[in-house]
Amino acid sequence: MARALNEHEELASHLADQDKYAVLGKLASGMAHEVNNPLGGLFNALDTLRRHGDDAKVREATLNLLERGLAHIRNVVGSTLVMYRRGVADNSLRPADIDDLRLLIEPEASRKRLQIAWVNDLHGVLPVAVESVRQVILNLLINACAASPEFGTVHLRARGAKSALTIDVGDQGPGLPDDLASYLVGHSDEAPGTGRGLGLWIVRRLVADEDGEIRVIQENGLSTLISVTWPFRENLSRFESAKDSVRVEAIHVE
Repeated sequence: MARALNEHEELASHLADQDKYAVLGKLASGMAHEVNNPLGGLFNALDTLRRHGDDAKVREATLNLLERGLAHIRNVVGSTLVMYRRGVADNSLRPADIDDLRLLIEPEASRKRLQIAWVNDLHGVLPVAVESVRQVILNLLINACAASPEFGTVHLRARGAKSALTIDVGDQGPGLPDDLASYLVGHSDEAPGTGRGLGLWIVRRLVADEDGEIRVIQENGLSTLISVTWPFRENLSRFESAKDSVRVEAIHVE
């Protein structure tokens, strides 16, 4: 009995180590993804500054982008390492925080000759965790670019209601595989394998941390549309009973 107990403890410790290394692998992959892609946009901004720095408006806009982009990389380190906690990040999102992301993905979109259909209907300041929201959107946009065929279109729409922020990201690729969609919306806990659904683990975790909702929708003209809704932080008290889960829905339209 003692030998069996020891073997059981050793097995449990071994499995715990395996889980730890698997998580570290996901984090390392997500970290590289989160840092390298914004860097492409920031280098593009530096090139713009060199070529058009004499224009005061261009210079001011580019410097603001560089500042926000570098702050994003700084803060993403904490979030990617699952150090994100409510109240730590800035809880004020502005329309420019969304529009910046278009500039950050343009190098990837240009490489595949993609069109970007961008609709930002936000106005004023919204009480959501800006770094968390930006990281989720950036992951979804980069995945949409990767899934899209050459000369395809990537769609983004941002809109705010009285109590929530909703972001839709769509593409014309082959469609999100069922297992990835199931994982993203929380119907499955089996994480994507290496090289599949890069960043989806981070997306799911960050949305869960903010008591958000993820939907995967098939819509006319788009093979995949991922819709994420974040409740405004002033309304989070009514979600406290479910704060460790993501309210999810997967909708498939034939």
